[in-house]
Amino acid sequence: MSVGSEDKMKKRLPRGRDAELRALRLRVKELEQALGRGRGLPPASGRGGSQSREALRESRRWQAAMLNTIRDPAWLKDLQGRFLAVNEAWCRFCGLEAHEAVGKTEFRLFPRGLAQKDRQEDLQTTRLRKQLWFEEAREDRDGRVRWFETFKGPLCDAQGAVVGTVGIAHEITDRKKAEETLEKTSDLLRGIIEAAPTPIFGLDLDGNVLAVWNPAAERLLGWSSQEVMGKFLPSVPPEKHEEFRRFRQQARGGKFLMGVEVRRQKRDGTPIDYGIYASALHDTRGRIIGHVAVLVDVTERKRAEEALQAAHRESMNATETERRRLARELHDSVGQELIALQLAIHAVANASSEGKSSTEQAGALSAAAESYGRLIQEVRNICQGLYPPALEAMGLASALMQLGKSCEQSLRFKLVCPSALAKRRFEAGLEIALFRIAQEAANNVLRHGKASKMEFRLELRDEHICLAVLDDGRGFDPASRAGQGLGLTTMRDRAQTLGGTLEVTSRPGRTRVAVRVPVGDHG
Repeated sequence: MSVGSEDKMKKRLPRGRDAELRALRLRVKELEQALGRGRGLPPASGRGGSQSREALRESRRWQAAMLNTIRDPAWLKDLQGRFLAVNEAWCRFCGLEAHEAVGKTEFRLFPRGLAQKDRQEDLQTTRLRKQLWFEEAREDRDGRVRWFETFKGPLCDAQGAVVGTVGIAHEITDRKKAEETLEKTSDLLRGIIEAAPTPIFGLDLDGNVLAVWNPAAERLLGWSSQEVMGKFLPSVPPEKHEEFRRFRQQARGGKFLMGVEVRRQKRDGTPIDYGIYASALHDTRGRIIGHVAVLVDVTERKRAEEALQAAHRESMNATETERRRLARELHDSVGQELIALQLAIHAVANASSEGKSSTEQAGALSAAAESYGRLIQEVRNICQGLYPPALEAMGLASALMQLGKSCEQSLRFKLVCPSALAKRRFEAGLEIALFRIAQEAANNVLRHGKASKMEFRLELRDEHICLAVLDDGRGFDPASRAGQGLGLTTMRDRAQTLGGTLEVTSRPGRTRVAVRVPVGDHG
């Protein structure tokens, strides 16, 4: 049980109790003054005539009446610790009548340990000659534990000599229960904040960290609570100070962020994207003094969105590139052959209408047939580029062989593939992706490599299918802008879509484009 002077009492009590404390202190003071004016104080000795005895009885009646104006348990004691008077509230709490207590000490009424404690407090009060405050728990007559704020003060006679003590016990059981509940709630809330996997921190209206900076905030942003407490939120870079100021201005008006996504920075300078969810912090008068913020890290999602947008742009670019290539091929090959076929048909018609010999007519028909045949071959070549029939009918190895054979007019070609793998089929998406990578690599060899030979290697290793395209051309720098423009981004995206990787190495005389894709559910 804590003991202290008036100053200590004032510091320990909650601010909301100030008015009640002042009222109790005033009541004790009034009681001391009233009893100390001389009336109602017992004579210094117990001796005297009938008039003195009557005065003593009158004094005690007056003391009891004075104490009964107080709703809390109240009492008077002499310097020996004997009760001079007790009020009705004291009697109800202790389960005693007034006549059972008056003239007796605590040692005859209460357990010895409790009596010793009360006696020590009384002696301290009379020695210091000032009011003291004690917060204590007592059992009532029904055995229930009840809490009290007990005020004790010296009782002086008209000459200022201390002749006893006066005490009032104000019950605070409900308040103690509320404080215990609040403390448990605060501990629970503190535990939730500390254990939360998402960053939580408090800010005042000037943007300084206030009271809370949980471990998740330290893990995500990199600053410890000791480093940031009371300081400006360090994750806000200088170029974002104006935006942060606008957010704080909104907070002053009671408007808080709910899921607003911002880009900030970690302690090491790494950018981070997070969503902010905030609510107001109020003082005891209900005024907004800041806010508590919960962060949700959305960096991965934002990066995924950016990658998706980039992939979409790349896909659109690839589509447009393919359309231009197809349009060019149709114009340069099919278009030219159609013109040649048209001219040949006109020649046949003219030979017939002009009555030329059968030999001349046969020559014109033969030229038309050759033109038609070339047209068919060009259409087949274009179809082969769009989707090779061999890939669908016979599988990846056969399609790669056909692709390589189509390049033999420009260089020597070789396919290296185990026979068992050559017969195996895989999921259509995997086969077409690998074929397109090989097709893009072969086109680079023909257009830019100036190679004399090219080789495709296909193998199955550690549940991964591996395709490598090698040539003996002049090579290039894969890291250069020109190197990145050789369709490498498209090839790498195709590999990553299947959960695989693409590796390119190049030097004069040897270039290797290798893709490695997990088979998994693909084959």
